[in-house]
Amino acid sequence: MCGEKKKNVNITKKNAPSKCSILSVFGGKNVSKVYQKCVVIENQLVMNNLGGWRKVELLLLDEFERLVIGKNGAVVIPKEGTHVLPHHRNGVQLVATPKVDENGCLYTHSCSIELRSSKLSSEYRSILQRAAHCGCILIGTTNNGDSYLFGDKDTPLTGTFGREHGKRPSDLHECVLSVSTASIHPELPLI
Repeated sequence: MCGEKKKNVNITKKNAPSKCSILSVFGGKNVSKVYQKCVVIENQLVMNNLGGWRKVELLLLDEFERLVIGKNGAVVIPKEGTHVLPHHRNGVQLVATPKVDENGCLYTHSCSIELRSSKLSSEYRSILQRAAHCGCILIGTTNNGDSYLFGDKDTPLTGTFGREHGKRPSDLHECVLSVSTASIHPELPLI
């Protein structure tokens, strides 16, 4: 419900009333501010449910001072900073898939990131090669601003980094970082 109403009327995106029907609910008073408030609240609800990853940061195993995992999340303190990966908007897959059996629950953290090679210097490529071979952790930030940790110092993400030649001329990515690990915890929120 939005604003103060004389009748109990739920305003949702599906049944958003016109200004005429809002005027009748409020007895013909000036309700443009109430209507705008309802639209703003509805837009905020939609924004809070956006999927996807806005930013993905990479840390090599020797690049963080402290990594603490607790019951409610994780704390990562980098030594100097993180490597922000130049990914495509839809070119990131970060997941922690649970697998339950008689021994308990094990999570598979996996990541596949499509990167534009034009934005990768030779130094950055060597960092990504080292991350894939020696291990790394990833911090993914969603479009809602929530950050999650994938991998940890005991079970780092490892895998491959290499060129992927597109199938069509419209394919923009040329490099892919694919890393994964098995862990006893899901992706952890950063606190």
